[in-house]
Amino acid sequence: DEEDSIGLWLAERVEFGVVDGRVNAGRLYESYRWWCHENGVADIRSNVALGRELGARGLERDVVKADGKTARVWRGIDLRT
Repeated sequence: DEEDSIGLWLAERVEFGVVDGRVNAGRLYESYRWWCHENGVADIRSNVALGRELGARGLERDVVKADGKTARVWRGIDLRT
């Protein structure tokens, strides 16, 4: 049983209910991977699997354009430092 690595990571590293909060999807995944390595989690979920799980937990995905580039972001959250 992998425990709930995503749930543990969310509880420790992600702040919810942030007005105008947006985190780039790639940055969020790197935070998750780093956290897994730091905590000895061997079963690191893929970026796609993480996205599905975040959506299932009620997080909202969005696409934003800046400087002519498109980026996928998750809304209403921020990463804790």
